[in-house]
Amino acid sequence: MKRNIIALIMAGCMITLCACNVNINTGGTAAPQAEDAGDKTAADDGTAPDEQVPEETADTGNEDSVKEISPDANGVLAGDLFSVTVPADVTGYIAFSSPNGIELCDKEARDAGFGGYVFSIQAYKNPGDYAGGIDTKKGEIHLQDEIYDVTITQATDVQWDYEKYTAMPESYEKIYKSMDAIVNSIKPAGGGEYIAGAGTKGEDLYGDVIEQFKTAISEGWDANKLEENGMSSMYYAMSQYESAPDVMKVTGYAYTDMNSDGIDELAVGEITEGEDKGLIYDIYTMIDRKPAHVVSGYPRDRYYVLNGGLIVNEASGGADLTEVVSYYITPNSTELIPQIAVKYDAYENKDNPWFVSFSYEEGEWDKISEDEFNEYLGRMDDIKRLDFTPFAN
Repeated sequence: MKRNIIALIMAGCMITLCACNVNINTGGTAAPQAEDAGDKTAADDGTAPDEQVPEETADTGNEDSVKEISPDANGVLAGDLFSVTVPADVTGYIAFSSPNGIELCDKEARDAGFGGYVFSIQAYKNPGDYAGGIDTKKGEIHLQDEIYDVTITQATDVQWDYEKYTAMPESYEKIYKSMDAIVNSIKPAGGGEYIAGAGTKGEDLYGDVIEQFKTAISEGWDANKLEENGMSSMYYAMSQYESAPDVMKVTGYAYTDMNSDGIDELAVGEITEGEDKGLIYDIYTMIDRKPAHVVSGYPRDRYYVLNGGLIVNEASGGADLTEVVSYYITPNSTELIPQIAVKYDAYENKDNPWFVSFSYEEGEWDKISEDEFNEYLGRMDDIKRLDFTPFAN
């Protein structure tokens, strides 16, 4: 299986859940739409044409340990690791407990044979035990000596009788709209506390990295020292310009979730406007709850964030050679998985210099027309124009 296909599965395609045996979307927060999301093709997501993203099976533990549970008089559902409270006005649901969490289904839809799956809440001690983009982190459970990541998954396709209902049924909608309240009601079984948003917000995660950049720039680290510390040499290069700016004022940082796993990445870049706005020189992510450097960029090898959960690299070898590649940052890892690549290479073929690759790591390129080139390139032009906070602040 091609690695780019695997990345798209993690980014939010469908998997099968044991208890309800339904398709769920694990990469977003939007309500299910009244159309079959399974009709979406891999080509729509930037994968190779005619390749369909396969379904995978969610790892929710031993199927024998998934059991139906009932609320107590106060609406409390008790799982193995934690309990949650369902609002009193939410009725008509069925709940299941698995070793890692609790899931809720709409009873009417499930009894009618339409799955009824709404969402599930899972807790993981090791961040590497879940797939990241398949699970969106919402916060953390803090026990005396342990931390658990709390994630949520939800349905992507219609889980109710779409012939009977043209819109989301009231009972299903009530469960769906109660999701945040239910997650925020988590009570750990072993004491401790649930902290909503913990381990997800950049300002809480990358403070030490920001301070290192301030030190490096203010002390004028040279190119070698910057790169030895996993930083782009651009901060030194900018200080050497003939009319050198105050680098502390023209570079800065921004936080944004670059792979739809619910956890912010850190982008460090140049503060500018126009087509270069959002230009990134360094990207950091979280591995096992600690910051890790992903990649550095330079003027002819630059990075941007795309709206939708990918990053894009624009590399130039002069007027006759340009490559644009979109990447997925593997959750809890610094690995970049190529999704789609295009290049203009007049050195290779001056009469037909347009190429596309769906196997970028293998160096496989296919000739395409100029119109096709522009179409593929257009899939990678939805750049998120980040507003960097200057290091001088």
